[in-house]
Amino acid sequence: MSIKKRVMDYLAKRDHSEKELKLKLSRLRSWENKKQPLYSKEEIEAVLLWAKTNKWLVAETALAERWSQALDRKKKGIHFINAYLNQKGLPPVKKNEDVELEKAIELLKRKIGQRSVDLSLKIKLKRFLLSRGFDSNTIKKAVSTLT
Repeated sequence: MSIKKRVMDYLAKRDHSEKELKLKLSRLRSWENKKQPLYSKEEIEAVLLWAKTNKWLVAETALAERWSQALDRKKKGIHFINAYLNQKGLPPVKKNEDVELEKAIELLKRKIGQRSVDLSLKIKLKRFLLSRGFDSNTIKKAVSTLT
């Protein structure tokens, strides 16, 4: 399979960043020699340039915005979102404090249900929000709304 066809197949399934495509293409190995890469670095760079000029690749800022919106819908915090974008080789997005607080409060309400809030539950809720990628200021504000 040609390298262009492989890139088009990847991009037909979902949008990829340049970093992702480079990584996927560089991981591919030859059938004859499993230690030899299937494509050289020059071939990979050339096909990425070709994909950019033919507008197969989405702009990095637009792609970062799409991913951040998808993660927002999953109620992930800004630290989680920016770490994910960094992993994909995309620029970070700016924090919207109001949206972050709304997400955190909604998660907390869903988590506690009808239970009464005591100190040990507050500690667990703080850890929960921290694991979802929220920053400490948002966590403090969200937990303080429960009492």
